[in-house]
Amino acid sequence: MRFHGGSVMKKIIVTFLSSLLMLAFCAGVSAKEVHFVYLEECAPFQVMEDETISGFEIEVLDKIFEGTDYKVHYIFSEDIPEDALFSELVYYSGRKTYDEHYVRSDLVYYRAYSAFTYDGGHDEELSIADLKNMKVGTLKKQYSNLFLEENGVEVMTYSSTLELLDALRSGEIEVAYTAVESTMRTAFDEDILSKLVYHHELTLNEPVYLWMPGDDEELLDLVNKRIKELYESGELESMYQSYFMAESVRSQRDYAKSRVIAVSISAGLALFVIGIAITIKVYSSYEKTKLSNSLIEGILDYGNRFILIWKSDYSYYETNKYFKKTFYDDEENGKLAEFFESNADETKNGDVASLKSADNFIEKENYVTLLKDKVGVLREVIWNSIIINERNGVKTILSIGSDVTEKNQLRRELSESDARSEIILENAGVAYMTVEDDETISYLSDYAYELMGIDSIDAYSFVEKIHPSDRRGFFDAVSDARKCDDVVKLEIRVSDGDDAYRWFVFKFRKLENPSKKTYSVAGLFYDNTAEREKDLKIEKLAFRDDLTGIYNRRKFLSIVKDTIRRAENERFAIITFNLDKFHRFNDLYGVEVGDNILQLIAKTLLNHPYSANCYCARLGSDEFAAFIPLSKNKEEDELEEYVIDLSVKFKNQVATECDDIKFTISAGGCIYPDNANNYRELYERAIYSMRIAKSDTKILFKIHDDEIMQQIISRELLEKKIYDAVRKEEFEIYYQPKVSADEMFITSAEALIRWNDPERGIVSPGEFIPIAEDIGVISEIGTWMLRNVCIQNKKWQDAGIKPIKISVNVSAIEFYQTDIVANVKSILESTGLEPEYLEIELTESMALVDIEATITKMTALRELGVGISMDDFGTGYSSLSYIQNLPIDELKLDKSFIDKISEDETTKNITTAMVYLAKTIGLTVVAEGVEKWEQFDLLKEMQCDLIQGYLFSKPVAADVFEEQLRAETFPRK
Repeated sequence: MRFHGGSVMKKIIVTFLSSLLMLAFCAGVSAKEVHFVYLEECAPFQVMEDETISGFEIEVLDKIFEGTDYKVHYIFSEDIPEDALFSELVYYSGRKTYDEHYVRSDLVYYRAYSAFTYDGGHDEELSIADLKNMKVGTLKKQYSNLFLEENGVEVMTYSSTLELLDALRSGEIEVAYTAVESTMRTAFDEDILSKLVYHHELTLNEPVYLWMPGDDEELLDLVNKRIKELYESGELESMYQSYFMAESVRSQRDYAKSRVIAVSISAGLALFVIGIAITIKVYSSYEKTKLSNSLIEGILDYGNRFILIWKSDYSYYETNKYFKKTFYDDEENGKLAEFFESNADETKNGDVASLKSADNFIEKENYVTLLKDKVGVLREVIWNSIIINERNGVKTILSIGSDVTEKNQLRRELSESDARSEIILENAGVAYMTVEDDETISYLSDYAYELMGIDSIDAYSFVEKIHPSDRRGFFDAVSDARKCDDVVKLEIRVSDGDDAYRWFVFKFRKLENPSKKTYSVAGLFYDNTAEREKDLKIEKLAFRDDLTGIYNRRKFLSIVKDTIRRAENERFAIITFNLDKFHRFNDLYGVEVGDNILQLIAKTLLNHPYSANCYCARLGSDEFAAFIPLSKNKEEDELEEYVIDLSVKFKNQVATECDDIKFTISAGGCIYPDNANNYRELYERAIYSMRIAKSDTKILFKIHDDEIMQQIISRELLEKKIYDAVRKEEFEIYYQPKVSADEMFITSAEALIRWNDPERGIVSPGEFIPIAEDIGVISEIGTWMLRNVCIQNKKWQDAGIKPIKISVNVSAIEFYQTDIVANVKSILESTGLEPEYLEIELTESMALVDIEATITKMTALRELGVGISMDDFGTGYSSLSYIQNLPIDELKLDKSFIDKISEDETTKNITTAMVYLAKTIGLTVVAEGVEKWEQFDLLKEMQCDLIQGYLFSKPVAADVFEEQLRAETFPRK
């Protein structure tokens, strides 16, 4: 690192090291000390004549610890000292430089990096693509190096900014890509600033933080608090502008930047003048007789302000390019005295002596002049000045001017139209008011009284008409409007003549009062009650659940997202609830009873004492959720107690009001930030935990933990593999024969899909089908299977094998969310298979989800000639009256009945009755899962038509099934 100041800097370093050595022997004397390491990569600093250190980052650090118990010690180094043992060592950086235990503060500012070329080298704009073909130099360990590397730019590295600029000046490199601030300062020191070409188009901004040991929460909290205070007060921004003479990137990006930077033009000018004055004082020792031209051309041309550096006797002066461009034809200086004299008649001060007086510029804050520009247009300029030096009665003055012509003209035009505006506003249903800087309401338009339904009111007493909860917000909005140039909008409640509150919209904007040098605030307001009520209705429709009145999923997630985004060191939990087998209640008792249960659940959830500070919502059909703020000591056991108590209350409430209906719930939870990094993970992991609880009847509540995290990771890997399997067609079709009970001939078969995973081998559908449904690829898999079954069946027929009907299972998503009829028709036509040899299987529960849609689609499929089979009959809660109305051809008895028919008399009787009733209405009856001859004999006795199960064959590959087809029959063993 090149230390400016020579022997002075050596003294400072020795002093610092000595003090640190003393501190090592005196541990415990000073309880709170901070050792600040000033790294090579930091923004520039200067050693002043009194041997103190000056620089932007140093001044910010001093401000952070100003008035605290902490004492700051400075260490200057190219890197963190390897032997540093200080527990309170801090440093500025955009990235972690010390060790893994360090944490960063909130954002301090953005450090700018960009490309510089040398005079006569490359004056035109550059791109990253250009840098790839140029010799580029940077500093070691520089933030921007990774950016250049990622974009394929090869670089040479140097140890200091001075070495880098020497290489640029000598032609060793063509481009220097480095920190803007330190480069500008070093270039000034070397008197080459005016020869550098600054390529703004390649600027890269690095967020800069203070880094400190992570085990000191008190220090971190203090630093973050002070950064926030400095930022919100505008002090941090003013320091930045003082050192770098430009608005910071952070301020430019801030939506509310008018709160942070100068609250008026004059305040901004004052900060700017002070900043440039400090800069000139720092460097004045370099130019004793005359201020450097490179300073004028380089630093002071950073912005669109008029800048004069002049002596009070007019023996010397310099102006920046913006001044020359505005007032001189050839952009060369004329004589300042003559320029002032030519404008004397135009200025507000009226005489040349006043305009030419240096004292006026120095003593009069916000000194206003009218100056003709080079095309003869009068420009209204506000000046602020400061004395840089004074020798033999002659003052060297720095004057900064801001052109306010357009802004003031706009204000005048607005004032002239006030009278006309009030008439227009009244006709538009808008009232008008003004508020003074002491918060008194000085004026109310006549229409204001009519709008509020009152005859008269003292303007000051208007405040009493505002709802008590809204009064502070009213004056905050007024205050905000006074501090910025934007319109500030507010909606509050105001009492009308009947003492009923109505919603009014206020729009405030500041009005300048030149005579008092203050700002009043003008406000327009109108009655918005009707629109407000309409908005509330719309909001209810958009964000409230129609049935229960509590928040819906959309609003719930919005609240969770916004709360977590604003949270600072806070913990939250989401608990999700699901009513187990809720569809049974709709099937058994009807939709009206089911709706009543859901309303009772919502009411109980909202009224629970623990839910007082929660947000509750209905996520979907029978799923509810609570978003819960957690204290630092509130742990999982409290959440579990909440769930258990809710479960009891749910059961009791429903049993009391719904004729002793009983049910259970399953619940899952997740805690932020313990087990989730953002709102989406928090929500999804709570849902996933609930599903795990739901899959295990012994578990009521499952909180997300490492085990679940591993399941999620495994699930995500499996999802990816299923996506790949669909793309690579890794699926195979197996066939299981249906055998006639009378003659044991193969009459038909069921096609079953298997996934042939290259790593795991054959995977059963029970493992991958539910995931395929969740990730949205089940329709693709179903279409692939249906097409390939038809192709294979047609091949067997073409090979002379006796034609049989093959059934294919269809998922609910395929059946209800796609045009299943058109899809089947298209596949039959493209494969050439006759419809009578295809059968579609639906489960009982799926068929009854939407009975009308089911009948419509089944009928259309039968009209094509395709058979319909109902699978798993007896596991749902349908009645035979439903079955009678469905256009089906075949009924399959579930394996759960078949397993018990030879052991349990009741099951045998129920099965006998189902077979009898099904055959009565003309259905073919299939018994699936038959494994024993004893079961076969009983089913044959019941006159069951077809037998399917391991008794004859497990599902087999197509080539094995072809051999079975050729044999046609199975002998009894």
